[in-house]
Amino acid sequence: NDMQKNIKINEGKLRKLKQLAEAEAASIKNYNDYILQSIANGILTLDLDGNITVLNPEAARILRLNSSKSVGKNCQAIFTADHPLYPFLKQSHKKIPKSDFMEKTLNFGDSPITVGIQISPLLDSEQHIIGSNWVFTDLTELRKLQEKIKAKERMAYLGELSAAVAHEIRNPLNSIELYIGLMKRQLSSKPELIQAIDKIQQEIQALNSIVTDFLIFARPPQLNYQSVILSDLLQETLMLAENEIRQKNIHVQMNFSDNTIIIKGDYNQLKQALLNVILNAVQSMQPGGVLSIKASHVQGKGRPVRVRIQVNDTGKGIPEKNIEKIFEPFYSTRNQGTGLGLSIVHNIIRAHSGAIFVESEADKGTTVTFELPKEMEK
Repeated sequence: NDMQKNIKINEGKLRKLKQLAEAEAASIKNYNDYILQSIANGILTLDLDGNITVLNPEAARILRLNSSKSVGKNCQAIFTADHPLYPFLKQSHKKIPKSDFMEKTLNFGDSPITVGIQISPLLDSEQHIIGSNWVFTDLTELRKLQEKIKAKERMAYLGELSAAVAHEIRNPLNSIELYIGLMKRQLSSKPELIQAIDKIQQEIQALNSIVTDFLIFARPPQLNYQSVILSDLLQETLMLAENEIRQKNIHVQMNFSDNTIIIKGDYNQLKQALLNVILNAVQSMQPGGVLSIKASHVQGKGRPVRVRIQVNDTGKGIPEKNIEKIFEPFYSTRNQGTGLGLSIVHNIIRAHSGAIFVESEADKGTTVTFELPKEMEK
């Protein structure tokens, strides 16, 4: 009887120990699951047969997979031939490197993702290889930031170079214009020569305009903030473009959600930016085209109210591959363009803590959108 009692007591103790062990194992598993769920990197684990044993949420997001439908299945069934990782996975999952890191762009069609991929063997307690670990890091935003920094560095360099070149050109140009004026007065009795001199002066003015563009681009905008009534600003800008609009018989449509929209900004700088965009729009259209200008208030979640200005034309449009280039300095599709007009626009809008977007469709037209804060942003 004593023996039976001891056995029952020990069995009870063993059950409790088993329950404690199971509870601890479950706790450890849950803890590991929490780590996998929360970690910022994507984790994919394969066994030696290529079966997916782990696929955490970040890996599922990066690879565009469904975690619950993928774990337990063979990778070749999940990563179909049209998946951007398929060729690489097919080649690498059987031949596991000791430790390797690479960077790849996964093109899913709508938006490419730049990822860092680190592959390492999965070892058991006796250091035998039982599979492979794949760690994915989304580098897309980091690479975009690096490109922006590089672009700013290029812009700063080009700005300095442009300013130096512009000053070197403007000094002799002013001297030429001065002497041409003297010649014109001395040759006033010879009309045939006066006509030629007038042509020279026109070309000097054109060169001077190009030099001015160089200097505006090179010089960071110094803003003189004031209250700007948007309707007045647009009306004055359209007056400056009146000759070009009339020559092409362009129809202008204005649409304001509120005629009293007021923003804080530099009146002259904003006028320069709008004028450049409007002239570009007019130049892109055939005679009889339509220029539409809209203005409205917009407000996003957690953001202050901003003012949106849209300039739409019915021109030939911009090829999709060129849209990202149009704000680059010296990029122009016109033979007579300096390629600085939209670079200047970009600089002015950015200086106002604003944003600029371009949408275009071939043979249908282009829409340039400004978003500007109503108040100065510190």
